[in-house]
Amino acid sequence: MRVASQSTSQVLGYVEVNVASRVFKVPVQALPEPGAEQPAMKPGLFPGPEGELAILVDRDAPHGEMQATIEQAAAEAARVLGRKFLN
Repeated sequence: MRVASQSTSQVLGYVEVNVASRVFKVPVQALPEPGAEQPAMKPGLFPGPEGELAILVDRDAPHGEMQATIEQAAAEAARVLGRKFLN
């Protein structure tokens, strides 16, 4: 797993997830602020409406907690992508 940084406001970087001979870049994003139209979300792997994946992290969490969230979500992303593209 490799994390590449990105300078956009919400995307914090990307994690490269290897599945067989394919490499997928999964964005790491800061959790959006909850609001009237946006319910509170939890850190981890988040599937988008069109099947895209993103890893959501709490920007205010300690570094170790963020790293653990990214590692667990990247492993889950590898399983999801493996089922999708290898079956």
